[in-house]
Amino acid sequence: MQLKTVQISNFRRLKNVSIDLETGTTIFVGANNSGKTSAASVLRLLVNGRAKGLTVFDFSASCLEALRKIAVSEPGQEPPLPAITLDLWFDVTENELYRVVDLLPSLDWNDQPVGIRLQYRPRNDAELLSRYRDAKIAAGLKAEQSYHPWPSSLQEYLEKKLHSEYELAYFVLEHRITDGEQSKCSPIAHHLPNLKGEAAATLDGLLTLDYLDAQRFLSDSEANSRTKDLSRSLSQFYQRNLDKFETDTSVLQALHVSEASFNDHLAQVFESTLSSLNALGYPGIEDPELVIRSSFTADQIMAQDTSLQYSLPRAEGDQVGIHLPEKYNGLGFKNLIYMVIKMLDFHQQWVAQDERTPVHLVIVEEPEAHLHAQLQQVFISKMQEIISDDSGLTTQLVVTTHSAHVINESRFTPIRYFRRVQSSTGRHESQVRDVSKLNTLEKNTKNFLERYMKLTHCDLFFADAVILVEGNVERLLLPSIIEKSQRSLTSNYLTILEVGGAFAHKFDPLLALLGLPTLVITDLDSVTPSAASEGSDIDTAKESVEDDGQSGVTPGTSCPADTPLAVTSNATLRDWHPRKNTVKELLGLNDTAKEFSLGTDNPTLLRVAYQTSSNVTKDGTTILATGRTFEETFAYENLEWLLSDKQRLRSLLPARFDHTTATLTDIVGKIHDRVKSSSFKKTEFALDLMLSSEEWQSPSYIVEGLTWLDATINPSSTTPATEQVLVP
Repeated sequence: MQLKTVQISNFRRLKNVSIDLETGTTIFVGANNSGKTSAASVLRLLVNGRAKGLTVFDFSASCLEALRKIAVSEPGQEPPLPAITLDLWFDVTENELYRVVDLLPSLDWNDQPVGIRLQYRPRNDAELLSRYRDAKIAAGLKAEQSYHPWPSSLQEYLEKKLHSEYELAYFVLEHRITDGEQSKCSPIAHHLPNLKGEAAATLDGLLTLDYLDAQRFLSDSEANSRTKDLSRSLSQFYQRNLDKFETDTSVLQALHVSEASFNDHLAQVFESTLSSLNALGYPGIEDPELVIRSSFTADQIMAQDTSLQYSLPRAEGDQVGIHLPEKYNGLGFKNLIYMVIKMLDFHQQWVAQDERTPVHLVIVEEPEAHLHAQLQQVFISKMQEIISDDSGLTTQLVVTTHSAHVINESRFTPIRYFRRVQSSTGRHESQVRDVSKLNTLEKNTKNFLERYMKLTHCDLFFADAVILVEGNVERLLLPSIIEKSQRSLTSNYLTILEVGGAFAHKFDPLLALLGLPTLVITDLDSVTPSAASEGSDIDTAKESVEDDGQSGVTPGTSCPADTPLAVTSNATLRDWHPRKNTVKELLGLNDTAKEFSLGTDNPTLLRVAYQTSSNVTKDGTTILATGRTFEETFAYENLEWLLSDKQRLRSLLPARFDHTTATLTDIVGKIHDRVKSSSFKKTEFALDLMLSSEEWQSPSYIVEGLTWLDATINPSSTTPATEQVLVP
């Protein structure tokens, strides 16, 4: 048996989510405040805590808003009150059916999942509202102009009265199929009886839930008493799980000898003190003699006097060695030992249960704390090895993490992505996306995405937005461009991926699943028309090129973007968006036409940014030119800055070219030839720019894209970018 699905409603950010769990390990990922901890907490609060730790502020924001709006109504007009719901679905085999008889909605079971609902709901809606109405009326009698006594709203009333007005109820769930797809499951008419806790006992007989908090209170400070937690956990593990030595006579003899020796020492050092008591007449003739004795037991020694120490290698001839106290272990080492001990303790306590539950779920929060990257990568697999034993019993793990290294070796199957969204009412909520659905992709695309994510240690799952860039130059310079041109984006968590124009479209299914706003910065990559080009009128275009005197130009070779009838060789622009073939069509698109979306439910917003026409100025003369790559456009828009220093020109113009007498058209042509030549070193060009004073201007097409991205993820703080005024 395994816990297959968890469905949560009205709990914090989780308005209505469904999470499928893996048989082994499931990994919760997502940006900060996306609901990962909330999903783990609702299990702990309702399953283990029986809702005792819930407060009114654990309800979703929309529920709190509804509670504040509920007015004192007449009896019979009461609105429905919110409830926090947790549905647990178990996959059950036929030989385990006897364990879930109380949860079967009917006798027609046929391998369907078996479900139980835990719902924190009002004991009685009408009576709750009646008591609130009475309290509200009584408060009105005490109200003054500036004073509004409790309760000013139903939310405020429940802040004090929640646990007396609400209860945890249990329901049987019925698994239904509609049109071949699983529908939302609903409880049957009656709920499980909870007299003397039978309903809770039914769940307790199925599921053991253990929780390893993110706050493990391990520090280097000896002043903090909580630094003893590691040794204390080791002692607890010994007492609960390891073989004791009650039958080991050699150990018992050693304890006896130690106890007797210590008692002799106590009698000697306390002799004068006891003599003073005798001088005062105590003990008397009939009173017992006062004796100070110690009692050594193994459990006490392990609990109080045993600590984890760090043993250094012994020097030659050293029979004792050096043993450092626990605080001299590094934080990462202590964290790892603590987690291993707790995981072993959880697993062995479950295995040792007299009536063991068929399902054991352990939730581990942020295991990456203080661990180096390589250990984070193997943490999941090593932890599974640790809790595996010869019994064949398997513990299900749920791991919440912010570490790209933890998920690096996991591929897509165990990952559940928590996506922050804004509802139609403006409330911030979360959705849970099952990344394992990417396993259904075409094999080459799936392999490409998995290998790319692994090779780049991609932090895509923890970002606010994504920027896909053409090449290494854009990746190196983009942080500087953002700092110069769209500074507000520095407060956001951006993932910059170098994917190239030929591969950006392969990220389509992943971006659609994650829903992250995405800016695609790519190149026009203009080439002369060829029969291999896609699009209409290619033969006509070839004839026109020949008519224009370009018959000597090989079709399909790179050419200036301003070349008549030039087409793009960029697969992103041609096959993904905006699906245009000719450079003329691409240059004619407005900003809106460069935007598109993926998916239907809270669709992913994307925009492409590529080279547009630029003003090229020299000695007061300005012409229009269009670069086919980043380097060309940068040179055109920063020409006067480049011409003012020969060092800046060294990689963009031939060494013997005299730019002082050349026309702008000649300079533009030379820059194009230089950039497309095989001897042009793009990375060195980018590094030179990074080391230079930042007087240069960011390419306008990138600034326009960054402005869109800023407006998308920071709509309230965006200022429009300065538009480039083009010469006619």
